[in-house]
Amino acid sequence: MIRRLQQHADSWGACPGSLRDERHDIAERTASAEAAERANKLLLEAVEQVASGFTIFDEQDRLVICNSAYRNKYALSSDLIVPGATFEEIIRKGAERGQYKDAMGDINGWVRQRVQQHQNPTGQPIEQELGDGRWILIVENRTPSGYIVGNRIDITERKRTEDQLRKLSRAVEQSVESILITDVDANIEYVNEAFVRTTGYSRQETIGRNARFLKSGLTPPSTYASFWGTLRRGEHWQGEMINKRKNGETYPEYVIATPIRDPGGAITHFVAVREDITEKRRNADELTRHRKHLEELVAQRTAELVSARDAAQAAAQAKSEFLANMSHEIRTPMNAILGLTNLALYTELTPKQGDYLRKIKGAADSLLGIINDILDVSKIEAGKVDLESSEFALDAVLGEVVDIVGPRAEEKGLRVRLDVAADVPPVLVGDPLRLRQVLINLCGNAVKFAEHGEVLVLVRPQALAEGHVTLRFAVRDHGIGMSAEQMALLFQPFTQADASVTRRYGGTGLGLAISKRLVELMGGEIGVASEPGQGSNFHFTARFGVGHAQALAGPPAAAAQPAPRVQPKLAGLRVLLVEDNEVNQQLARDLLVEVADAHIATAGSGEEALERVRRETFDVVLMDIQMPGMSGYDATRLIRRERPAGELPIIAMTAHALASDRERCLAAGMNDYVSKPFDPVDLFAKLTTWGRRRETSTASSASRRPLAGVSVEVGLKHCFGRQELHGKLLRMFYGTRAGSSSELREALRRGDTEAASCLAHSLKSSAASIGAEALSSAAARLDAVLCGGEDDALESALADFDGRLRVVLEGLEAWLDQETLPVV
Repeated sequence: MIRRLQQHADSWGACPGSLRDERHDIAERTASAEAAERANKLLLEAVEQVASGFTIFDEQDRLVICNSAYRNKYALSSDLIVPGATFEEIIRKGAERGQYKDAMGDINGWVRQRVQQHQNPTGQPIEQELGDGRWILIVENRTPSGYIVGNRIDITERKRTEDQLRKLSRAVEQSVESILITDVDANIEYVNEAFVRTTGYSRQETIGRNARFLKSGLTPPSTYASFWGTLRRGEHWQGEMINKRKNGETYPEYVIATPIRDPGGAITHFVAVREDITEKRRNADELTRHRKHLEELVAQRTAELVSARDAAQAAAQAKSEFLANMSHEIRTPMNAILGLTNLALYTELTPKQGDYLRKIKGAADSLLGIINDILDVSKIEAGKVDLESSEFALDAVLGEVVDIVGPRAEEKGLRVRLDVAADVPPVLVGDPLRLRQVLINLCGNAVKFAEHGEVLVLVRPQALAEGHVTLRFAVRDHGIGMSAEQMALLFQPFTQADASVTRRYGGTGLGLAISKRLVELMGGEIGVASEPGQGSNFHFTARFGVGHAQALAGPPAAAAQPAPRVQPKLAGLRVLLVEDNEVNQQLARDLLVEVADAHIATAGSGEEALERVRRETFDVVLMDIQMPGMSGYDATRLIRRERPAGELPIIAMTAHALASDRERCLAAGMNDYVSKPFDPVDLFAKLTTWGRRRETSTASSASRRPLAGVSVEVGLKHCFGRQELHGKLLRMFYGTRAGSSSELREALRRGDTEAASCLAHSLKSSAASIGAEALSSAAARLDAVLCGGEDDALESALADFDGRLRVVLEGLEAWLDQETLPVV
């Protein structure tokens, strides 16, 4: 404007005086405008600094000014809050957006009411709940000029506090316990409804009075002293008091009293929660009477149960002792029968004599099997069977099963074949002897009832988790089969499919019953699928721990071996035989002296054995367990005080032959044990293991000769130098791994890389255990290629693996063709 005025002055050419006056007016107007602008700016700044939501609406109810606090409080409609907008427009659109909770359901009605309140303000505050749960306090006033000035304050926290106080008040008022509040002098200021009901006093009769009017005179003074002393220290007190109702009746109360402090920490009031415990006292007294009566009944019943338990334990102990004695008494003559028969078979005999003796031995073996089954059933029913837990190689157990049932199968023209999945862990933790017992029973039955074909033993993993594996075993045959009715009778003691089976095939029917109990002890189940004339499929599951690969090279569990084909290398071994039975002394002496060429000394009692050990030198002691006077256990303990186990091995001779008896033998300090009646081969094997065997130049073995692809020296190290074990592992490897290459390629053809990897991994371990180091390395490389998904290197790794496996298998085949495995 000043510029325009200047332009007008220049064009007018007016006189200098007039121009000065005009310029003076312009300067005044400019100063006035700037002052107004500063005042307006100051007003806006002041309004913005107001903490509450501030608004001014003009006479037409249009927004003139508001601050940010107002917009923030109404965030859903903040874009509508602009100067010039009417109050109705702002709140209507905000209501449509859910800004106001009260407007929900009737927006028009709410808008009319709210506009009426706004345009006719009384100065009284209005509480408004927003859609997001916040509360706003609205205070509006109209100015003399007709403008409406409003303030909006957020009272959400206050409303929450009020709500909590209301809830607390209701809780206190509706509490079933009496509640009263007093000042520091015990003058009552508040009581709830429960107090009125309990005492009989109304609020008007109570408020303002001192709480001492409730005393009955029966509460000890020490209780009141404790009560007030605790409260005045600012601590809470709890305990029992006896008070008086309005009608004069006394009653017990459990009181919890707490001081109340002001913000400065000073105690201003006390609050007490009082529970009428009259009914509780009555119930407690009743419960005490019932408890005493129940305790008397329990004591009486306990005495009866203890008596019954003692009687049951005595009966179980008597049964256990009877079984042990019966086992000893039966096995001792059986030892003589079988031992002398075996000894006679080593002498020169006529064909008829040899036939008679072999039939005697077969009958005695059958009788011994029946005795063992009966004892096992009795022990299982008495809960006396405990499973061992040790690492063992599954291949070794399966090999022993084949060694035992294989000769009988060959006599009938049958073949025993193993099929073990590649992903079955090679080393397990469990009881190998009991697993072998179940498998031998099932395989023995399969051989017994089959007339042609093969007996197939399958092993598959069923579940693997947290270091444990559940395996499923199956034994299939092509025998006579069974009907559904016959299968329903199985797994019970002394039960077979029908009487004709017993007449034709023999047996007691105990084997399957024992197998069922053992499988259950191993955490599994046993079953059968069969049809008449179609053979049978016996299957069971068992749970094991997963062991370490080093166990493949460990010494195998003792097992019965085939009859010896050559004399044992025990010449010169010094043996002390401790045995009170003269027949057994003669049997052991003749067997060890005449067959094994060992030096034998005898002792008829534990005392005599102790004296001879002190006077003489022996390589090993054969110790009978059950003898008159000093038992074998006691004699062993006394010997061990002077001669440690590593210096003088002691082998127990026991007729008990159960896992618990073996543990007892080892606990007494014995190194091993043989069962009566003992198998000569088993006895020779134990003596060879624990005694001082002379090495001779004739101790050559097929496992000493070079084998293509196998380092005999490395393999023997894995077998602790035991040639027979190495030879057994070689044969087992040949029998179970011949088709590995085809199995691996078939898995790859199916796209089952995981199965192929497991097979390669398994072969890596078993190849290393026999000394096939190059094959083990090739299997490891193939496993790594499969796990790493190296497709470009797969064919090369396969070719290397196939070639090295072929070399090992051809070498083993040539070796097996030339000579059978060495035997002890």
